[in-house]
Amino acid sequence: MSMSERLVSKLLFPHSAPQTTVVKRTAFLSAGPFTSSPYAIGGSGSTYIYGFCDSNWKEGMEEADAVAFVKEALKEAIKWDGSSGGVIRMVVLTAKGADKHLYLPDTDYKVRHAV
Repeated sequence: MSMSERLVSKLLFPHSAPQTTVVKRTAFLSAGPFTSSPYAIGGSGSTYIYGFCDSNWKEGMEEADAVAFVKEALKEAIKWDGSSGGVIRMVVLTAKGADKHLYLPDTDYKVRHAV
C-alpha cells in the first residue's frame, strides 16, 4: 500500500487498518521496476485474489460495476485468508466527493451502510 493510500485510509477510517486493498490506477512500483497495470492490489489476502481480479476486471466499468468488483474481490480475500477480517470498508472517490461504504458479513454483504 502506498503512502498516499495509507494516508487516505487513516483519514477516512482512523480506527481501523485495511487488510486488502484493490485500487484502480495506471502504474505502480513493484519490487524495483516501474510497472504498468490497470489496477493494483495488496495486503495479506491479495495473494488469493489475483486470479479473480484478472478474470473479472473490465476497463471502463460504471461506478456500480466497479463497486461490485471490489466488494466481490474483498469477499474472496476474506473467504480464503484468515487475516483479512470480515467487514468490508470501502471509499468510492468521484468528482462529487468521497462516499463511505460498510458491508457486514452478518447480512451476507447485501446491506450497504453509509458511514
